[in-house]
Amino acid sequence: MSWEYSENILVQKSAGDLLKDVLGWDVVYAYNKETLGEETGTIGRKSYKDIVLTRYIRKAMFELNDWLTDELCDTAVKTILSYAASDTIMQINQRKYEMLRDGIPVQYKMPNGSTEDRLVKIFNFNEPKKNYFLAVKEMKIHGDLYRRRTDIVGFVNGIPLLFIELKKQNVDVQDAYTCNYTDYLTTIPQLFHFNTFIMFSNGLEAKVGTLGSKYDFFNEWKRLKENDVGAVDLETMLRGM
Repeated sequence: MSWEYSENILVQKSAGDLLKDVLGWDVVYAYNKETLGEETGTIGRKSYKDIVLTRYIRKAMFELNDWLTDELCDTAVKTILSYAASDTIMQINQRKYEMLRDGIPVQYKMPNGSTEDRLVKIFNFNEPKKNYFLAVKEMKIHGDLYRRRTDIVGFVNGIPLLFIELKKQNVDVQDAYTCNYTDYLTTIPQLFHFNTFIMFSNGLEAKVGTLGSKYDFFNEWKRLKENDVGAVDLETMLRGM
C-alpha cells in the first residue's frame, strides 16, 4: 500500500470511527470483504450494481406501515427503484425525493374489494433515532460500462442519502469534486438518484453541497453552537449535519 493511499485511509478511518462511536451509525468496510446476497449478504446487495439496500428498506416499510402486505411491499420497492431512462439525473432525484418525503404510492385492496390510494412510509420522521443508519466504506459500484469504488456512502433505512469523497490532508478539497465526483456522475449515476448530501474533505477541511451544485456553492459547516470558535474540519461537519 502506498503512503499516499494509506494517508487517505487514515482520513476515512477517522470519519468512520466518528460515525460509529459518536453518532451511532453502523459502519462496514466492504472492499474485498462484501458477500453478495439480499438475505445473507454483508449489506444485502444482490449485485454490485445495486445502490439501494432492499433488505433494510423492506424492514423499515413493515415497521412503519402496519397494513402492508408482502405483495404491496414488493410493489413499493419496485416503484422506488424504477425511473425513466429519458429523465435527467436531477429529474430522477426530484421524484425520488418526493417519495422519500411523502411515501411511495400504492393501491391498497379493502376487505370489501374496493381499492384506495395509500402511501408507504420509508422513514420515521417522528422518531428519527428509530431509523437504521449505515455507513459503508470502500463500496464497489458497477455502472453499465465502468466500475468504481466509493469512499463512504451513508444509508438511512437502506437508501443512499449521503456521499462522502475523501482526500489525503495535503490535497485540496476541490480535487474531490473535480476528479472524483464529476466522474461518478457519468460512470455510476445511479448512486445519486436518492442523494441528499454530498461531502468532500481532506480531514482538515470539509465542504458540503447538493446534487447539481457547482463547487462554488459547496460550503463549510463551521459551528456546532453559535458561540463556538469556527472550524472547517470533517469532524465539525459530520457532528453538525
